[in-house]
Amino acid sequence: MAEEPIRENKAPAAHRLIPVAFAMAVLLFALGLALFLVRSVPLPAIPPPVSGLDAAALGDRIYLFLSQRDPAASAFAEVRRMKTVEDGRLQDASEVKPFHSVLSFSGRLWFFNPGMYRVFDGKEWQRFDAPWIGADPVAAAASGRFWIASRIGTEVSFISHADEGWDRPVAVPADPKDRHFICSESCPSGLAVFQEKIHYFWLKDDRLHRLIYDGGPPGRVESLGESFGRLKGFEVLAEPDRILIWYLPIPTPDGAPPNRLPIGLKIFDGQGWHDRPPLDRPAPAGLLEIAALRVDGAPHLLINTGIRIEDQVRGPDEPGRSVFLMGGDLGRSVLQYQGRVLFRLFVTMIVAVAALSFLLNRWKRASGDPEIAYASLGRRFAAKAVDTVLVAAPIGLVVWSRLDPESLFFPDSLAHWISAGGRGLMMAPLLLFTYHALAEGLWGQTLGKRLFGIRVIGRDLKPCSLLQSMVRNLFRLIDGVWFYGVGIVSIAATERWQRLGDLVGRTVVVRIKT
Repeated sequence: MAEEPIRENKAPAAHRLIPVAFAMAVLLFALGLALFLVRSVPLPAIPPPVSGLDAAALGDRIYLFLSQRDPAASAFAEVRRMKTVEDGRLQDASEVKPFHSVLSFSGRLWFFNPGMYRVFDGKEWQRFDAPWIGADPVAAAASGRFWIASRIGTEVSFISHADEGWDRPVAVPADPKDRHFICSESCPSGLAVFQEKIHYFWLKDDRLHRLIYDGGPPGRVESLGESFGRLKGFEVLAEPDRILIWYLPIPTPDGAPPNRLPIGLKIFDGQGWHDRPPLDRPAPAGLLEIAALRVDGAPHLLINTGIRIEDQVRGPDEPGRSVFLMGGDLGRSVLQYQGRVLFRLFVTMIVAVAALSFLLNRWKRASGDPEIAYASLGRRFAAKAVDTVLVAAPIGLVVWSRLDPESLFFPDSLAHWISAGGRGLMMAPLLLFTYHALAEGLWGQTLGKRLFGIRVIGRDLKPCSLLQSMVRNLFRLIDGVWFYGVGIVSIAATERWQRLGDLVGRTVVVRIKT
């Protein structure tokens, strides 16, 4: 085997440990500085998740009723809060007592529970006993009157109210052959008044059913499972010439991704059900709730994903528009927070590399061969940074443009990032390896190394071979551990400023004399 043209410098062991001590001290200092700088970045304000949503409107003011965790409680506890929406922004909040359903009628809000109801005129509350209201009460208004449908056993009770007071409740038994469709326990339900008939909807066994009451029992029950499929929720809103039903289908294994669920819309015009294009919305942790209401004559659909609430103003035949009432900029705020953190980490790394490069240049003895000047840590770091930006930045920009900021809150956020980024995220490390291996194996330089006047050569002073280049770059997986801490310690410990990849690939990085 040929003798190495680079002569070894047999420095005392204690003398060689001092640069390693420098490296460890600087890295530990950089770690402490990074923790300090990261902690100085203010955390984005993340509101408690909303697990329940109801809504009603008085004029152009929207009232939202949200179930959120009480941050002041030591144990987990949810409270019901009422918030107003004016000019598209959430306003003040106050705690309200639980209720089953809410209705806007005659300039007041009516809250219904089994056996009682409350009335709110925007300033004062009133409470009334109502033993005729059964379980799961829902209400709908039309022509100066509102109706309440509630469940009493396997019968549905209807009662109406106008300015002159309450009418007598009417219990509507279903046809005996249809009674198995009726809920015997609590189930999602809704009410609409259309063409002088009451349409009562409910979900049982994930299927939508409807009872039509025209004033004379028994009511006519029909299953809408063939039209709607399996559902986990719905909202109904009646117009003079049609009924709108927004619904949440239960996803199938081959359907939409688990973090994105469609919100379907069907219209009943008296003759049949007609489909409209669905909405596609992110649903962190599988949570997705909707609430339909009318504001100044226009249908609104509120969409709650737990971390944000969207107001979708969408007519049945129009594309619509939307505003975020809560959390619309939350994803962007988190991304900005991550950007500030990464910037501070990058600045810390630059400071650490500059300080360590200065110390090593001062301490490490020159090589025994005066013709060779090894590339310093600072030059190598700067060249690597340039090469990474040149190769990875275009891929990162493409991937970044396809990401949904709200994906940060998905339970499978990594899967979404990989899916949204396509093959870009997977290809970036491979492209970086290929770029370094080919450029250094064929020409001894990448663009970054050429810019900073350094070159990779064999330890025998011959040009770096393609195999040597592949080996040294494959070991970046190890050298890159702890923000290239392993590689930095290796460079500090060796006379020839070699990282592990250089040691295994039998290469050195030298400065080009100009």
